[in-house]
Amino acid sequence: MQGTRLWAIVSGIVLITLCARADLVTPPTVDWISVPSTGVVGQSISIGVGAHGNYSDNSDGNDWNAGYMPLVLAINVYVQRPGESGWTQIHGWLDPWRSPAEDWASFTVTSAGTHYVRVQVMDGRPWFSGDYVYAIGVPSPLPVITSSLMMNVNQGFGTSYQITATNNPNNFGLSGLPPGPAGFNPANGFVTLQPTSAGTYYSTISATNLAGTDTKTLTWNVVAAVISPSSSVSPTTTTVGVPVTLTRAGYANFGIGWFGSIVWRPDGSSEYLGNQQAGSQSYTPTMVGSYVWQVWLYDSSGYNNAVQSISWTVSGLSAPANFQTTMVHSDSIALSWSAVGGATGYNVYRNGTKINLTALTGTSYSDLTAQSGTAYTYSVRAIATDGSESPQATLNVTTAASFVVFTPL
Repeated sequence: MQGTRLWAIVSGIVLITLCARADLVTPPTVDWISVPSTGVVGQSISIGVGAHGNYSDNSDGNDWNAGYMPLVLAINVYVQRPGESGWTQIHGWLDPWRSPAEDWASFTVTSAGTHYVRVQVMDGRPWFSGDYVYAIGVPSPLPVITSSLMMNVNQGFGTSYQITATNNPNNFGLSGLPPGPAGFNPANGFVTLQPTSAGTYYSTISATNLAGTDTKTLTWNVVAAVISPSSSVSPTTTTVGVPVTLTRAGYANFGIGWFGSIVWRPDGSSEYLGNQQAGSQSYTPTMVGSYVWQVWLYDSSGYNNAVQSISWTVSGLSAPANFQTTMVHSDSIALSWSAVGGATGYNVYRNGTKINLTALTGTSYSDLTAQSGTAYTYSVRAIATDGSESPQATLNVTTAASFVVFTPL
């Protein structure tokens, strides 16, 4: 679009400058000038000028119409950018010289502000037209968001996002985020987020400068955590005092962070086993009943986890097997039995009364207080870690009668 013509220098004084050395000589005439009134940073501005030379009557004795004198030799176009005090020439001599003449010149706008264009035509005498000055308004450019508009993040993991834009934005905007702890700095466009739910979410982001605002939609793809615990207890049926193996295992698509576990005892009490890596450990039950091992598998974010509950049953100790006598005398009886798994010791009873002073750690006992010719009922019980006893194994034994040895006189 052709702008408003100003016959003035930059000072704004309306003036036509005619450089004639004699009234009989007419300077070249500017027929038209094309200058846009506005521009955009980065845009190429084209300036068009049309002019023609003029003949004189030569009454002053000079031949002002000879040769190239009435031709247009130069169309001088100058540009003054914002902040500059001088002019930069972007067009000058014509090739070939001619009348009428027209030509175009261009320059690229590199900054916002008012640009001035000055046009002057010269013929071969040399005579000059007046100066024609035009103003081109270049507004500050709008910001353009340049940061990625797609974010792929993992559920439970902390991430960050930086809004970036061209043309020096001084403020940023953000609305709509995936659920989870988040932070945003409107001064620099920095976003922090720890998404807690998987899915696709949309944020509206913006960048603003003095010229206006650019707005875009940012898509968040939050990938779901997949956690599959596969811990185990072996065996799932045992007796008190006999250890079981607790094995921590599982899968997490973001990587296994750690396991945490608790053993719940039959009486409702619990034992925290701490945070551990994958692997196995031995655990010895100390009471009869049903146990539950709760295991939490955390992924490497420390946020996502899955819980697994595994139960196993603990029964009491069995009665000692192979309870038998190994020797019977008139005043003593030796007993033996097979070891019971999980037992911490044994008690021996005679006719229902315990006859060992302290718990036996071995699998044999000798009763040295037996009487001759007497029938006894012996029993043995295994002792569990909680102090309880197993069912009894029973054995009936009768000692031999004693006899007197007489010595002949």
